[in-house]
Amino acid sequence: MQGENVSLHCRKKDANSSYTAKFYKNGISIGSSSSGNIMAPTVSKSDEGLYKCSIADAGESPESWLSVADLGFPQVLPNRQQFFQGEPITISCEGLNGRTGWRVMKKINGDIRICASTWETLIGSCNICNAYPSTDSGEYWCEHGEIQKSNSVNITVSGHPTVPYFKFYLVLYTGLSLLLVVILLILAGLFQHHKHQQTIRSHTKEMSLTPDDDTLYSKAIYTTLRPGETELKGHKKRAD
Repeated sequence: MQGENVSLHCRKKDANSSYTAKFYKNGISIGSSSSGNIMAPTVSKSDEGLYKCSIADAGESPESWLSVADLGFPQVLPNRQQFFQGEPITISCEGLNGRTGWRVMKKINGDIRICASTWETLIGSCNICNAYPSTDSGEYWCEHGEIQKSNSVNITVSGHPTVPYFKFYLVLYTGLSLLLVVILLILAGLFQHHKHQQTIRSHTKEMSLTPDDDTLYSKAIYTTLRPGETELKGHKKRAD
């Protein structure tokens, strides 16, 4: 695993005699040891390769592939790398590769520091309550025991909305506009319905107050014409 120390051992069948072992990586000598051991400190991905050893009068060992496991990345919550000014950010390394006790480090404008007020107080997550471009935009990674170092992530804090947020606000504005149009159409329909009902009620009331033709013709309207003569609407009649 990256950051760990790796020991290479070379043994001779006849362990009672002293010997010097030479070690090779990809066919190139990387050192020798009279004890038959060699240390590769704080290995990284660049240390991967084929290793072998040789002992005088004993020959060479078979080659063995050394694989260096990746330490992974810090966990960023919310799970993205671009943020707005004032947003909260949590960077966690706990449980990385099954270990605890990680510290979150950051590099801002070339300055490397811990992601906390003091080195002694922070083991675990780094909580940024209100992100700010000049103090929180940078490179973040995890360290364990000042030796093991994880891969890094780059976090950008912007003071202005980015394209995804612009699209979100555009969709929100469009949706609210459509909702307003629907509400206005419903109100207009209700107004027209109410107006139509009022017209019907008014017309019904007028019809109930207007006399019909039979009533008008059934009434006798007399007009005095001259002494001894009257007129009944529609014909004349002389008084007896």
